Amino acid sequence: MNTQRVVVVVDQAAAIRAGKNTWGMQVVGVDVAAFSDDERDELAQLARARTEREIPSDPMYGVLDLTSTEEITLPLIAEATPETVQTLLLARRRECQATIERFRARPIAEIVGRGSQNIMIDTGNGNAVYLDTFRERYPHVWAALQGDIEAEIARRKQAKHEAEVQQWLDRPVEDWCDHMSYSYQDPYVRGYIPDDDRLAAKRAQAQALVDAEISRRADEVREAAESKAAFEQNRRLYVEMVITAHGTKNQQERLAAGVLPLGEATALAEQVLFCTLDGEAKFVKLQIDDANHSDDCYDERGPSSTNGCPVAFDADTAGELPDFVWDRMQALRTKIARDDAQIEARLHTATTDCGVTTERWGIRIEIDEGGYEFAREYACEPSKPE
Repeated sequence: MNTQRVVVVVDQAAAIRAGKNTWGMQVVGVDVAAFSDDERDELAQLARARTEREIPSDPMYGVLDLTSTEEITLPLIAEATPETVQTLLLARRRECQATIERFRARPIAEIVGRGSQNIMIDTGNGNAVYLDTFRERYPHVWAALQGDIEAEIARRKQAKHEAEVQQWLDRPVEDWCDHMSYSYQDPYVRGYIPDDDRLAAKRAQAQALVDAEISRRADEVREAAESKAAFEQNRRLYVEMVITAHGTKNQQERLAAGVLPLGEATALAEQVLFCTLDGEAKFVKLQIDDANHSDDCYDERGPSSTNGCPVAFDADTAGELPDFVWDRMQALRTKIARDDAQIEARLHTATTDCGVTTERWGIRIEIDEGGYEFAREYACEPSKPE
């Protein structure tokens, strides 16, 4: 005897009306040999009642599930017998066939919904499920329409591929380089471009552009490094020249030993460059106490006190110059006696919150030499009347 265990659900109301006192989920042993071909075929389509952690001691071990699901509604039965199992099998077969016909009545393009990687299947009842879920819930429909569904999926993938290829064919070759990110050999970057023989020619052109750009950038980096090295070498030579010509014996010895601070060397260079202006008064920055206030200012001491009148400082190159500033500029220009000296007048201001601005002029002289920028600012005050 070829026995198979099947689980069914006995309806409580139907069982009571039939004079039975047992209902709910019941396991029935049936002789498969006594079934018709259709019944055996439907029995073979049933899933296991338990699919996780099945062990022989489990009462549901090896039991086939013949119960209603979300997609298949079986008739109510009053008792669990081999005969009711046959009734449910035939009813399930009719339900499945009706579901298959319902799907077949719709265009396949409507059944296969959106999605490229995760295909969605429209069940026709207002829901859409992933393809893997559809195969589990509708195994009978999948068995009947598998070929059509897979063909539609393949058609859509091919259409998507054709659209992507055409999109790349329509693009200028220069645009390809942006997608290659100048790292064309990286497989992740290459994944943006479909693998298709029709794109081989443009891919080769883009590769040539990318290689040329990589080479150009490498040349830029090399030239920048060489230029920087030459610049630093010139600065070192300039410092050595200054220390050799004007430095003390101690400085020359420390230079030879490689322990002379750079700041000390450049300070000496600045002193040499501006030696003709020795004795000229240096510019002194405006301080808080230098700011003038209005007569009705609530605190003339300025922000040096906790509740002082705030002062804002500023400095800028002046566009218009008083006569004494111009005379001072020309006097310093003559005394510095360097054509490469850049001389400009700067107006420094201290503006109080009470609306009074205090001005002070300065003459800034800058000399670029040996790769360094040397600058000093000198005082510029109007001459006092005799």
